[in-house]
Amino acid sequence: MTPLRTITLSVTLSLFISTAVTLLVIGPLNPAPSLVQMDMNATLTAFEKDIQQRDLNPAQQKGHIARFTAALDTVLRTYSHDNNAVIVVSPAIIGGAPDITRTISQETVNVLTNKENKQ
Repeated sequence: MTPLRTITLSVTLSLFISTAVTLLVIGPLNPAPSLVQMDMNATLTAFEKDIQQRDLNPAQQKGHIARFTAALDTVLRTYSHDNNAVIVVSPAIIGGAPDITRTISQETVNVLTNKENKQ
């Protein structure tokens, strides 16, 4: 065997081995994210009812909406990160994905309550 052919064979074999080892190591460490659904419409409808029940002026409503939006965004990002999940709105799912609406709604209420208690 010529030296060039030996080097080429060695490099090719090294590439195959390193690729296989990389896939075996990285695969289990980075599992594919799960798919979950959330009924955003129900969440927003419940929030609208809550706003209507409170006697708030427009400025207070605007502040409450801003706090709700920030809390919901934080909760969704945290849930997605902590659970390695992609969150999709319910109308986009035909079936089979777990529904996390109640969990997200409750955690959003907890975040808002904690913020109001600190103020």
